[in-house]
Amino acid sequence: MNWFQRHLNWTVILGFAGLYLLAMLLGFIFGYNFYYLPESALEGAGATIGFLTLFIGGSIIVGWMLRQKGRSLWWLLMWWFVPFGWIVVLALGNRSE
Repeated sequence: MNWFQRHLNWTVILGFAGLYLLAMLLGFIFGYNFYYLPESALEGAGATIGFLTLFIGGSIIVGWMLRQKGRSLWWLLMWWFVPFGWIVVLALGNRSE
């Protein structure tokens, strides 16, 4: 076993910390560059790119962790749908008049 497999929790924590820094850096670079374009439709591109970096990279990290623990990748659905499920519930509650 290598260090990453022996220290799985630290690997995941350090992976998410590095991923967060990468998402902030990419979000800042794209957000700063597109913000100053005149009437750009890409003003929110920095936040979108940062979010996608966190979501896709986080899915890869969580999928790797699940495989190391010998669990099915179906558990990855909890990573995807639980946070978004609450957003849908909140949005449906706010739609009522």
